[in-house]
Amino acid sequence: MLRKILLLSFFIAGSSIIAKSQDADPNLGIIPAPVSLKKGAGEFVLSQQTSLLADTVTNKAVVFLADYLQNKAMLRLQLKANNGSNPANSIVLTAAGTDNLPVDGYRLTITPQQIIVAGKGAGLFYGIQTLIQLMPLEKGAVVKLPCVQVEDYPRFGYRGLMLDVCRHFFSVEFVKKYIDLMAAYKLNNFHWHLTDDQGWRIEIKKIP
Repeated sequence: MLRKILLLSFFIAGSSIIAKSQDADPNLGIIPAPVSLKKGAGEFVLSQQTSLLADTVTNKAVVFLADYLQNKAMLRLQLKANNGSNPANSIVLTAAGTDNLPVDGYRLTITPQQIIVAGKGAGLFYGIQTLIQLMPLEKGAVVKLPCVQVEDYPRFGYRGLMLDVCRHFFSVEFVKKYIDLMAAYKLNNFHWHLTDDQGWRIEIKKIP
């Protein structure tokens, strides 16, 4: 019985330390650490009443976020074209004001009234990934996000990860999940080690 009490006490103390360290995290759990992060006061409350606005509603990154909010956060937001008005209680996905950002760069601004993710091409997608990382694991009727201003871009053009399928076999499902996780952490180059003297792992019917 005493052992159980000691283990429970240790677990509670450890949980408290972890919670405090998360609160004190200067990067708010964003991976990789952004180039610039400035915390603000207050929070944005994301709910079913929040609008999702985008320069181009068919943009793949925009569609990705809409699907994520619906299927993971259980929030079906109305997706509309951005007319430049930027109303309150909205998420705005735009390329406006990003001409000075490096390649793959983005700017994320969260205030109590609005969320703006600004970026071009992959930069917009990476900004969306950062927004998702700021969301709590526990989802409810509303999602509360801390107010913050983030500006980020790769310090190095090559952010790569290698998968060696020559010496070790992996299923198609695993490889797809691997690439999904790379995208979530803003890695931009997939190094697929396919062949070596140990074997050749792609079926090519004319070359047995």
